[in-house]
Formats: sequence, C-alpha cells, structure tokens
Amino acid sequence: MDTASASRSTTVVTRTFNATLPLAGAVLEQPTEAELRDVRCFKYADYDYAYGQCENDYVRHVLDCIPVLNKHKRVLIDIKVHDLKPSNVPCVPGWHLDGSINPQGLPKKPETLTIFVTGCMALTKFLDEPIKLDVPEGLNFAAMNRVCARMIPKDHPTHTISSCQFATYNDTYFHTGTAARGVERRLLVRTTETDIIKPQNRIYTPHTHV
Repeated sequence: MDTASASRSTTVVTRTFNATLPLAGAVLEQPTEAELRDVRCFKYADYDYAYGQCENDYVRHVLDCIPVLNKHKRVLIDIKVHDLKPSNVPCVPGWHLDGSINPQGLPKKPETLTIFVTGCMALTKFLDEPIKLDVPEGLNFAAMNRVCARMIPKDHPTHTISSCQFATYNDTYFHTGTAARGVERRLLVRTTETDIIKPQNRIYTPHTHV
C-alpha cells in the first residue's frame, strides 16, 4: 500500500456524541397492572396505525401526550412490552445509537426520537456527559454505531432516565438497556421522526435477552 492509500485508510473525523442530556418532558402516572394487559406491540409502525391497532387506553394516552417536532416526513412508533425477570434485558445489551441504518447512503438530517418507559426495574441509561470519538471516515451508520460503541470507556458517567417521563434525543445519543433488578411488566413507547425509515405496519413480538 502506498503512503497516500495508507493515509486515506486511517483518516478519522472527531465527532461529539451525547452533546447534552436527553430533553426531559412531561411525567405521566405509572400504569396499573391491569392497564398493561393485552398491549399489542409494534416496531416502526405508522402513528395512526399503531394508535388504532394497539387497543389499549393507557398506551393511547401515552401517544396522545408524546412530543412530536414534525420536522420529518414520518413519525413511526415502537410499542414494546416485556415480562421481565431478574437479569433479563429488554433490548440488545450494550451502547448503541437509534435511527436509520440508511444502507443506501441517502442524505438525511438527524432523526429525532422520544422514549417513554414505565416501571423501575430496567430503565434506559444514556451517557451523562458529552464524549468525543475519532471515527474512521466512510463508515455507514451501522458500522459507526458498532465501532464507536467499543470506544466508550466503561467508567464513563451515565444518566438513567426517569420512569414514565418522556425523554427526547437524536441519533447521536448513545444509550443502553439495563438488566432487570426484579420482576416487572415493562412498557416502552418510542417515536422515531425520520425521512428514511419506512413504516412496518404489523404486530411485532419483542425479544427479551436473558
């Protein structure tokens, strides 16, 4: 490999992630056990489809209250319910970014997300302070996600979101699911405001990692 090729292969760009804490929004009441029965789950469903098909008054109340910026073409909805036991994790463990993988490399502006989690046994954690990482040029979003996640120090301060409070962030915010500390039925509702991701209007079965 010549010198110019070697230089190009190691070119990095310093990027800042988690520039601020997620924006904290309204707080809703904890649902009762009865209110979380018979919840239909979805991933990247169209807002109106999810609202009409979820058949759950508490979830509809969350969707009524969730903040939406309306700066993108679509507002897509995730609704996930997990029956957790101690040490269960309601998502793939480890630091990650949300947002479109964007395999076609389409131009996109930062995607906005808002998350809402009930209960107290497995609340989502974000980085508590900004972090600057040297990112190799030319990586797509998925590859950047994996590479940068491995760079985050284990002792980097973290911030746990509050239960039943909306938290708004974008696709430059690393966060992670946490292992359940006890038995709990956990509801997550999340919006993704995007120009890239297409709706997936079908019922979805969430996976629990044990």
